[in-house]
Amino acid sequence: MPAERIPMRQVFEALRLVLDQGRSQREAGRVLGLSQSTINEYLRRFQASGLAWPLAPEVDEGTVAARLFT
Repeated sequence: MPAERIPMRQVFEALRLVLDQGRSQREAGRVLGLSQSTINEYLRRFQASGLAWPLAPEVDEGTVAARLFT
């Protein structure tokens, strides 16, 4: 059975903490109640997605979810 994904809101918050605020993956995980490896996995997926941070205004949650998880 696959692991349950966290809400996209938390994925965005993890990206914001690490990419905007320069916090460590460990600190972002602590703030969000997630493991460092989970934060690392979402960052890895984001980097592989071809999306740029900060996200363009026209990039919506569905687009990001599709790029990260398909």
